[in-house]
Amino acid sequence: MSSSSTLSKVLKIFKLCREFWGKAIVLAITLVLTSFLSAYPIKYIEKIINIATSSAQDKVKAFFLAGCVYLLLHVLNIIFRALFEYLNVYLETQIGHKIRIELFSKLQKIPYRVYVENNTSDLMVRLIEDSKITVSGMLKPLTFIIRDILIFIFGFYYMSRIDLQITLIMVPIGIVLSLQAIKTGPKINKLAEDERQANSLLWGKFSEGIKGIKEIKSYCQEKRFSEEVSKKSINMNKKILSLQKFVIITSNINSAFFMGIIAFIMIFGGYKVSIGTLSIGGLTAIMMYNGLLIDPMINFFSFYQQMQQVFVSSDKIFSILEEKEENSGEIHYKYTFENKLEIKELTFKYNDKIALKNISLNIFKGEKVAFVGYSGSGKSTLCKLLIRFYEPDKGQIIIDGYDIKNISLNNLRKIFGIVFQDTFLFTGTLRENILFSNPQATEEELNEALRIAGVDSFLEKLPFGLDTPVGENGFNLSGGERQRVSIARTILRNPDIIILDESTSSLDPITTSKVIKRIVKKYENRTIIFTAHKLTTISKLCDKIYVFKDGEIVEEGIHDELINRDTLYRKIYNAQFLKSS
Repeated sequence: MSSSSTLSKVLKIFKLCREFWGKAIVLAITLVLTSFLSAYPIKYIEKIINIATSSAQDKVKAFFLAGCVYLLLHVLNIIFRALFEYLNVYLETQIGHKIRIELFSKLQKIPYRVYVENNTSDLMVRLIEDSKITVSGMLKPLTFIIRDILIFIFGFYYMSRIDLQITLIMVPIGIVLSLQAIKTGPKINKLAEDERQANSLLWGKFSEGIKGIKEIKSYCQEKRFSEEVSKKSINMNKKILSLQKFVIITSNINSAFFMGIIAFIMIFGGYKVSIGTLSIGGLTAIMMYNGLLIDPMINFFSFYQQMQQVFVSSDKIFSILEEKEENSGEIHYKYTFENKLEIKELTFKYNDKIALKNISLNIFKGEKVAFVGYSGSGKSTLCKLLIRFYEPDKGQIIIDGYDIKNISLNNLRKIFGIVFQDTFLFTGTLRENILFSNPQATEEELNEALRIAGVDSFLEKLPFGLDTPVGENGFNLSGGERQRVSIARTILRNPDIIILDESTSSLDPITTSKVIKRIVKKYENRTIIFTAHKLTTISKLCDKIYVFKDGEIVEEGIHDELINRDTLYRKIYNAQFLKSS
C-alpha cells in the first residue's frame, strides 16, 4: 500500500471526526506532556547514580532533591497519562457512535439494489464489526504511534546529550524497521481481508440458521447445518491463525534483532565506562533511553501491521458511505394523485438481464388494475419501479404530468401504499407494527384498518390483544395473520394508490375474498393495483387486466374479453379454477 493511499484513508476517517477537534487538541497536549514526562525523568536517575559514585560531601541533600523532582515528574506523568487514556476512550466511543449512526443513516438512503446485491450479514458486519475495528483499531494505534514518535524524539535528544556516538546507532535501526513494516504491509492487508470475508460468511451462516430454523427442523437437517457452520468456523479460525502467525513471526524476528542491538550497546557502553569516556550513571541512563527508543520502533511495526487490518474494515465502511444515494427529485408534490399514472416504453435490466421490456400503460384515478402472470414475469419488478426502488434503463413513469424522477422520494412514496408478499414485522407489539405507517392515527382509524384487513377476527385469540408482542419478524403469528397485519398497516396510511403485491398469498380463498372486497369498497374512488395468482378473487373487480410474460405485456383487457379468447390469461385462470375446485 502506497503512503499516499494510507494517508488518504487516515484523512477520510479524520473527516468523520471534525466535531471532536476540541477534545482532540486537548488529547494532543496531554500526548506531548506524557511523552516528555516519559523521557525527562531518566536524567534524574543518571544524576542520582552519578552522585552516588562521586566524592561529593553532601550527598543526602542532593539525593533528596533529585528524588523529589523525579517523584513529582512521575506523579505529573501519571495524571496526564490518565487524562490521555480517558480522552482516548471518550473519543473512541463518541466517534464510534458517530460512524455507526452515519453508516446506518447512509444505509437508509442508498438504492434498494445495494441490499439486493449484498448479503445481509455482510452489511451487518460492516455496521457493527467494521465500524468498531475502524475506530478502536485506528484511533488508539494512531495516538500511541504519535506518542511513541514524541517519546523517541525526546529520548533521542537526551540520549545524544549523554553520548552521541551510541545514540547514532539507533538511526539505521529505525530505517531498517520502517522498510520492513512497509514491505510486510500488503501481506497483512491480504490476510486481514481473508479473515474478514471468512467472518462475514460465518455471520451469514449463523443468520441462515436462525431465520431458517423451521425448515432446518422440519427436514431434520440440524446435524448437517451444524456441520456447515462448523466448516465456516474452522475456515475462519484458519484465516485468523494465518494472520496471527505472520504477525507473531515478524514481531519476534524484530524483537530478537533489537535484543542483539541492546547487547551490543551494553558491551560498547561498558567499554566506554572502563576507559572513562562515559559515567556509570550515563550508561544506566543510556540503557533506559535505549528502551524508550526501541519500544517505539517495535510498537510502530506492530501498529503499522494493525493499521493494515483497520484499512480493510475502513474500506468496507467507505464503500457504503461513498455509495451514491437515491436520487431524490426536487419537485415537492402535493401528496395527492389527481388524474393519471402513465408508463411510457419502460425497459429495465437487472444484472444485464432484461426484466421488463417496452412496457406502456395508463392507469387513471379510481381504477382497479391487475398485473397477471407467472412468477418472474415482471409484475413485482414494475411495482418496485413505481416507488423507485429501482431506476429504469429506458422510458418514463409519469404521475399527473410529472416524471417521478423529479418528484422527491418522500412525497412520491406517500402517494403509494404497498403490501409486499414477503411481510416483514418489527420486534414489538401488534399495535406498534400497525401504527408504524401512521403513528398519529386515531383509535377510530386504527379500528377501521383492523376491520378491513380482517385483523379483528384473530385479535381475541391473542393473550394481550393489540398489545401482544409479535416476536422477531412476527414469529408468534401465522403467515396469513402477518399478511393481514401488513394490509392493515398500509390501509392506516391512507394512500392514494394501493399496490397489493401477492399480499393475500397466505390467506384461504374465503378470507382473501372478504378482505379484497372490503378494500375495494373502502377505496372505491382510489386506485388499486393488484399483482396476483388468485385470479378468481380479483378478476371481476378490475377495470383492466394486464398479462405479463417474460417481462412484456402480452395481453390486456377486462376479464370477460380475455376469458373468451385463446389467451394466456384464460390458461392461468382455468388452471387456478380447476385447482380450487
